[in-house]
Amino acid sequence: MEDRIVDIDELIEDPNNARSHDKRNLDTVEKSFEKFGPFRSLAMDGDGIIRAGNASLKGAKAAGVKKVRKVAF
Repeated sequence: MEDRIVDIDELIEDPNNARSHDKRNLDTVEKSFEKFGPFRSLAMDGDGIIRAGNASLKGAKAAGVKKVRKVAF
């Protein structure tokens, strides 16, 4: 498993993500990033696709976060 800080633009949202997030949920995630910073990890597979943290990616981008922690498995 690899854990490192990466530019947010390197991350690829899972096109097959079954979970949907309404505006209220995404706003909450965005506010969390604004208040606490990018402390949450995003889990990715070997192809660079996010498998856990798609809402976090959207919230981080909306909050203007430029770098996040990436955990690859």
